[in-house]
Parts: sequence; C-alpha cells; structure tokens
Amino acid sequence: YTAAEDIYEYVESGGIAFVSLCSQTVTGTFGDLTTIWQGSDYTYLLDPEHPLLQNVDNPAWGNWSSHTSFSLIGEDWISLAENDYGESTLVYKDRFVVHGLTMELAGDGWSQQYIAGNSIDWALNLNSGVNWLTTDLAIKAPSSR
Repeated sequence: YTAAEDIYEYVESGGIAFVSLCSQTVTGTFGDLTTIWQGSDYTYLLDPEHPLLQNVDNPAWGNWSSHTSFSLIGEDWISLAENDYGESTLVYKDRFVVHGLTMELAGDGWSQQYIAGNSIDWALNLNSGVNWLTTDLAIKAPSSR
C-alpha cells in the first residue's frame, strides 16, 4: 500500500478519502491499519444508524461480502462493520473511510453498494440519499456560455 502516506497527508490537509483495500490474498500495512485476507459471506453492522450505513442490510450478504479485514487498527479509527469472524472490515475517522468490503456489484441484493454513495453525502455533510452508483442519474454539463 505505497500510496498510504500521500492519502493520509491529503486527508490531514482537509481532503476526503474513501479507500478500498478489498483484495484477494494481499495483506499489508496502510498507515496505522494492518490488513489480512479473510473472506466472509456476511458483514455485520456495529452502528446501523450511522449515515455511512444508510440502506445497508444488517447483516449484509455477499459472495463474499468482504475479502479483507483489519488485524490492527490505530486508536483514532472507529469500526463500523465486522465479518463472520468478528474482525473489522470498515473503519473511519474524520473524512477518511477505509474498508475491505465487496462493493463493486450494484443490484442482486448486495446492499453494501450504498456505502460508497453514503460516504460522499457523509463527508460533504449532505443529506441527499442519492444512489451515487447508479447510471440513471440525470447529469447535465454546464453551459459553455
């Protein structure tokens, strides 16, 4: 995870980061987070009312719902989800979200897809409820006048 230092610095300077460490067999250290490869069919929400978890089933199912979990978490991180083995799979602090969840599939009952869009609303203090992963958004480019 060679970009960790730059991403941490970016967030500390006021930026927003949503980082996926979901992988197959890759483990390592990302700043003060250490990952392990541990697949799980379910994700259990620790704070289902948190804005990042809006519209996410508890438990959330997936094949696999996570590939990566954290074996070590720095003291400022807050865990929002765990896998079948009680290991954290989604953590946050300030405007920084890091996870090992499977979110690339929209539809098919995989409600974790909402976390990515929720993170935009949460980090920007929005309350839009927009599904940012849909292709049905009516997006218009500004006029060139």
